[in-house]
Amino acid sequence: MMEKAELVFVPSPAIGHVVASIEIAKLLTRQDDRISVTVLIMNLEASSSANFFADLVRAHALLVRDAVAKRQNSGSVRLAGLVIDMFCTPMIHVANEFGLPSYIYFTSSSAFLGFLLHLQSLHDDESVDVAEFKGSDADQLEEVPSFVNSVPAGVFPSVVLDKESGRTDVFLYHVRRFIQVKGIVVNTFMELESRAVNSFCSVAVPLVCPVGPILNAQFGSGGVNKMLML
Repeated sequence: MMEKAELVFVPSPAIGHVVASIEIAKLLTRQDDRISVTVLIMNLEASSSANFFADLVRAHALLVRDAVAKRQNSGSVRLAGLVIDMFCTPMIHVANEFGLPSYIYFTSSSAFLGFLLHLQSLHDDESVDVAEFKGSDADQLEEVPSFVNSVPAGVFPSVVLDKESGRTDVFLYHVRRFIQVKGIVVNTFMELESRAVNSFCSVAVPLVCPVGPILNAQFGSGGVNKMLML
């Protein structure tokens, strides 16, 4: 009998992120019965949800560590890695502590992933303060590799322009850590976003894997191996 390999998913505690994680977990376990999945669900009542779950994620880091340690010490399965939500990057150090590879599950499009990585690159180079676009008359940002056309500043997500509240810094904090993982899994497919997916070949980012389209037309149907409430 072949030993099973277990993946531990850590989604953000928002319905769209949890459902997306459950759907890809179901896909993986259906395609290969040697794979098992445990999904760790954060308790929203444990902390405030302000600042893009930053406080909540930090509060649950030790709980995730304890859950991973318990699974690893059980000897019943071989842990193969942590699949971490795009807003749960502080969990990367948990995977590192146990010598496990970590992966980001990016629940938005690959074009948006490229946009964020481009903004982070500009921010790190100190050539552009993206928050300065707020309220400006700037027509366009320089070409974003994952976009076909230039991007009008007026359509930037508000979160990348909200420097005063600290939301921009928190958001870019997560994006900056995307390069620390083994790979980035995106719910898209090549035929839909060929330019965006191909654009990652020319930049220093981990392997980007399109795995979509992953949909749930009947929410609540099916299941995964195990879901644990932290």
